Formats: sequence, C-alpha cells, structure tokens
Amino acid sequence: MERICSPSQCSGCGSCVNVCPQGAVSLVNGSLGAGLSHVDQSLCVDCGLCVKVCPVRTPVPLRVPTHSYASYAKDSADRAASASGGASAMFVNSVLEEGGVAYGCAQREDCNIGHIRVSDISEAGLLKGSKYVYGKVADIYSSVLNDLKEQRKVFFTGLPCQVAGLVNLVARHPGLDRLLFTADLCCHGAPSLPLLKEHVRYLGLSSRADKAVFREKTSSGISYLLALYDSDGKRLYRRSSRKDYYMTGFVSGMFMRENCFNCPYARKERCSDITFADHWAMGRSDDPQMSYAKGISTILVNTPKGKSLLESASGHLILESRPMEEALRNARFIRPIDRPEDYERFAASYESEGYEASCRKFLPAYMRRTLLDEIRSRYYRWPVRQFIRKLLKK
Repeated sequence: MERICSPSQCSGCGSCVNVCPQGAVSLVNGSLGAGLSHVDQSLCVDCGLCVKVCPVRTPVPLRVPTHSYASYAKDSADRAASASGGASAMFVNSVLEEGGVAYGCAQREDCNIGHIRVSDISEAGLLKGSKYVYGKVADIYSSVLNDLKEQRKVFFTGLPCQVAGLVNLVARHPGLDRLLFTADLCCHGAPSLPLLKEHVRYLGLSSRADKAVFREKTSSGISYLLALYDSDGKRLYRRSSRKDYYMTGFVSGMFMRENCFNCPYARKERCSDITFADHWAMGRSDDPQMSYAKGISTILVNTPKGKSLLESASGHLILESRPMEEALRNARFIRPIDRPEDYERFAASYESEGYEASCRKFLPAYMRRTLLDEIRSRYYRWPVRQFIRKLLKK
C-alpha cells in the first residue's frame, strides 16, 4: 500500500495505525505540523486493513438528527466550569454513574492535549473546556477496544473525523459496537498540537506553561482568548483572540489542517449518536437562564442510542426542545471553514522562515479585519443605530 488516502483529505485520526498488524503505518508531521498517515513499504504486506478503517476510503454512515435541544447543566458550578452549557460533561457523569467509562480530550502537563480514559466521577472534570487544537487521539483507540471487549459501556466524545475513525475500527470486531456510544462536536477546524507548542515557545513560556485556556466565562459573557497558566494555577499570559497569533490563526483558518477545508462532516448529517455544539441562535424562551452569555449547549439526537444517552443524562440537565433550523444556524453545520487566500504562502513561509516570521508577515491583516468586524457588530447592535435604520425604512 503506497498511500492510504490523499494527504489533503487525511485527518490524522490514526485508525490505520491501530489496525495494521505489521506496524507499517505511522503518523508523521506534514504541513503546519499536521499528523498524516505514512506507510513503511518495507513492512507493508498489502492486507488492505488500513483502507477498510480509513474514513476517507471507507466513509461511515451519516444520519439526519431527529431531535434538537438547547440545554445547560442543572448544577450552576458545572455550567460555570464548562465552555458552553455543560451538556457534554453531564453525559460523561451519567455514563460514569452507570459504571461505564468515558473518553474525551483533556489537558495534560506542559500544554499537552489529547484523549484520555476516565472511569471515576472524580476525574470527569478533566474533560471539561474547549481545546482549540487537534489533540492526540490514535493512542487511545486500543484502550477503547479493550473496554468494549470487557463488556463495558464506552462513551467517546471527539471531533467528527476522530469518531469516524473509531467507528470503523470497532466495526472490525462484530458485536462490540452495541456498547460504544459516540458524541461528535460541531467543529470549526483544528490546528495541530505542534503549532500550539510553537506559539508557547515564541512567547518564551515553554518551560513554565502547563495549561492553555481558549474560552473564559465572565459576568458579561463568554470571551474568546488564549490564557496560559503554570502548574500552580498562576496566570502567565492572557490575550484576546484578535491580539494573539495562535487565536488569530485559528479563527482565520490560517492554522487549519488541509483536510479541514473540505471536511465531509461540516453538514447537518452526523456520524455519531449525539452531537454537541454551542447554541448560537437561541430564540425566544420562557426560561431566563437560556442565555448565551451564561452558556447554552446544542444537543442533536442522531440515533436511538443517542436518545437513550439523553434519557440517562436528562436528570443532570435543563432541556428545551428547539426547532432544528435554529440549531443548524451554526455555520459549521452548513459548510467547512473557508481557506484563507494566502494559506499556501503562509505554509511555505512557515517551513522556510519559521513560526514567528510567518505570523508577523501574514497575521496582522487578519487581526485588523477581526477588529473591524467586531466594531461593525457592536455598531449594528447599538440601539441608536437600530432606531436610525427603522427611520430610513419608513
């Protein structure tokens, strides 16, 4: 097998690494540090298993959601500690209370981000919070398979491409899928972990920074930023998304993996049992707590297994059934993120000139653009502006 799939389509999920009986497949760093599948021809015996589990070559079934909810955690502390409404965390708690295990993305020391296994409710908090990076996931699939073989209920949350890779891998073991429950996240796209590490080094904090935070809740709402903390919880760095290179690279799409621009999962049809997202466009509600500023989660139910998950977790949640079109106003339910016009030039500059020089050359224009968009947004919402617009329409 010379190549499993095109590098422009590879998500780096790692299902191919896990299925290869010869150890011939590995993930190597491609453009902008993105992990891509690589086949060692000296070890490959052309068994074709890698193609059978690769979600690019063997697409997983996609399903139209059957129900849509806006939600938030009943416990105000759980809600406050979560990036959105805390729905995902409540599903984790429910599965753990039933004796199952949960897998999700967590922060580890030195800003290492990747999937971990959680079997005790005391560890559930490790899975909370948004991580705007493609964390390590391939190493955890074997642990998921072991739990399924031991007849344990498994709840796995990840990006759609990660879920798809796991679903194909588990399908190689008939009967195990009945115990696997999956949730995918409505994904904006994901920069590589090496890019985040490069940014921390550029800031001169690589020997001190232990945790990265990408969203914070304040009394005035949700802030998008990058904040770095040491192992004692002391804040070392904090910048808004329009003043920080990493966050600008994320928001603009400049730091994205190549496959993010043609993502087959940026659509209303989903590959998992449950889908979580931010509830951006909350309409009128009788519940004053259904406020985006406090954090609201979208929950899409995609399968009967997803429905059973929701029923089990409902005791931890405030749920309100909402029109499907309201939830699907999130742009990533419609199409992938747009490729920046100078994406290729940035990637070439990164390879030849390094991180700092490339960011200084290409990102300030996007920072200015973000600032202008923010000003326009505030001006548009200004009551006097609205009043003037109404007058002009008369």
